Amino acid sequence: MSLDEARRDIDRVDAEIVRLLDERGRIGRRIGRLKRELDLPLHQPGREADVIARRIAQSDGSFPPESLAAVYRIIMAETLALQTKPVAGAPCSGPAAAGKQDVAAVVRENAQVAPGYYRMRLQAPALAGLFRPGQFFQITAGAADSAGPFLRRPFAPGEFFVDGISFYYAVVGVGTRRLADLGAGSTVRVLAPLGNAFTQLESGTAVLIGGGCGVPSLAPLAHALKARGVRVVVIAGARTANAVLDHNLFKHSADRVIIATDDGSAGCPGTTVDAFRLEHTGFGAVDRLYALGPVPMLRSVAALAEETGTDCEVSLEERMACGFGACMGCAVLVNNGDGETAYRRVFHDGPVFNAKTIAWNG
Repeated sequence: MSLDEARRDIDRVDAEIVRLLDERGRIGRRIGRLKRELDLPLHQPGREADVIARRIAQSDGSFPPESLAAVYRIIMAETLALQTKPVAGAPCSGPAAAGKQDVAAVVRENAQVAPGYYRMRLQAPALAGLFRPGQFFQITAGAADSAGPFLRRPFAPGEFFVDGISFYYAVVGVGTRRLADLGAGSTVRVLAPLGNAFTQLESGTAVLIGGGCGVPSLAPLAHALKARGVRVVVIAGARTANAVLDHNLFKHSADRVIIATDDGSAGCPGTTVDAFRLEHTGFGAVDRLYALGPVPMLRSVAALAEETGTDCEVSLEERMACGFGACMGCAVLVNNGDGETAYRRVFHDGPVFNAKTIAWNG
């Protein structure tokens, strides 16, 4: 079998998986309607437990973590074997491009920058020039040779250097706690680049809205837009003043940076959308909104875009366990254009979507 034939086979399988997810969604909606008509409970909390119990019984009582890790490594090795380097100048939007690389990276810096937030700088020359604004990567949660969680965690770069990248992350679970424990000199594995990218304006005014770790992850987009001559306004949101992450990343790329805090301790009081409403007269007509952050914020930005008739792209934050589109853990409900909804994989079809396509209330 040739490489092209193998790729076509994978594409056919991917299309069938998406079709089955769509069909499952349609059946699920029909079941939901019938349950409502019959006044039956919509959810069956015991079903997942029953499935797990059956699977454990079939596997003699256990799922050894090393077995799961072995399966993951096989999937990764076979998928990477079918990749080629991306074509230079490939379009920024659209489905994820080929060219994933699994590289070793050395931790050069890993410091707390705000309560619960860290900045990690990785040295890996292979990562230089690999990303387009909006793409992300997955990193091992712990040293490469440790017995840490075998599923990688997804993040987006905040800075690019000639020998690597840096990124910001919040400590929220076991994996990110393991990351926070890594010292300078530790080695991790990085799978990149993943996902599609933002569609970049050629002119006009762009407003970039970020929340939490989404703020520094918008910095590469701000730099790219500024280089094109686009006027860039950044609205950076946080819960409180000491949780505002490094907005100095936009020092040379943003015409204006607006801070918004939920408690009003810094900048505009309220959400990023509140700040937009308070300050938008100061930057005039907006040609496109870009947003990256928690889903409630993205939902509010999408509603703002709909209200104002402004084009809007959002980068979704979803759990992406495998990084290959095999596990379907990152499926999101979208509007398919004919009044129906369908599932799409954030890893493959995103993470960047036009805000109008997301079924926010689905």
